[in-house]
Amino acid sequence: MKRTSCYHDAMTQPHPEPRSRTPGTAPAPRRRRPDPPDPFPYGYRWVGGKMVALSYADLLDPQEGDKVPVDSIHRKLADLFVYFLEQRFAGEDDVAVWGDFKLRFGVEGKGPGPDVCVLKGVRDPKRRRGSFWVGREPGTPVLVIEIVSREYKKKDYEDAKAIYEREGVPELILVEPLGEYLDGPYRLSCFRPDPSGKYREVASDADRGVVSERADLRIVPDPKGWGLAVFDLRTGERLLTPEEESTARKAAEQRAAEEAAQRKLLEARLAELEKKLGRKKSPS
Repeated sequence: MKRTSCYHDAMTQPHPEPRSRTPGTAPAPRRRRPDPPDPFPYGYRWVGGKMVALSYADLLDPQEGDKVPVDSIHRKLADLFVYFLEQRFAGEDDVAVWGDFKLRFGVEGKGPGPDVCVLKGVRDPKRRRGSFWVGREPGTPVLVIEIVSREYKKKDYEDAKAIYEREGVPELILVEPLGEYLDGPYRLSCFRPDPSGKYREVASDADRGVVSERADLRIVPDPKGWGLAVFDLRTGERLLTPEEESTARKAAEQRAAEEAAQRKLLEARLAELEKKLGRKKSPS
């Protein structure tokens, strides 16, 4: 087989001498090519079969179907708060708890899509909706919880907060993860309007926690748990995550099974004892 010229040259030509360097010095590091810019830093939406990049303004007025990137802690926290609030308001037929759901305000219907929101006075809250137009149907937002993302701090602490303030949402809670894991530290902030309607931050309690007057919940940092602890102020009990509830349920089922087995063993021993006593009492 005839070799190609490149292969032939590589095999037959002498190798160049390696460049000398001062003994004891490390080779110069290779330059890493910078990552290409993200064409969709705020997410995207499909328009005419094409992906169109969202702008920062779109974050304050998202449309149904928009894809906004969030990290794993952000999504987990939002789901947990929806779960807690659904447990809190279970049985109240006019309360809606929604996550990542658009609220429409004013004539144009513009508004954010809060991570978690609670509305009271809603007619048929279980009905499927793509958004909720405040003022056009019964129901009022009473609580908004935003999970603060590193990339969108200005949105949560300034721009979206200004919209909720303008629209008279009576309570806004911001939950900011400060660590890399769900059980890491958090910053909690609660805002309520003063008599003039301007948001004022409510002072945290001694445990750096905040209280939701609208949901009767207390949220505090919990370094011994998953990072936060949520208490029902009506009962004083800590609300359990789905994983904790599953663990507690399995433990209760195991205890019940062990108690049933113990009870069955005692019954068998009692029956054996009664049988022995019966034989002793019988005439010989």
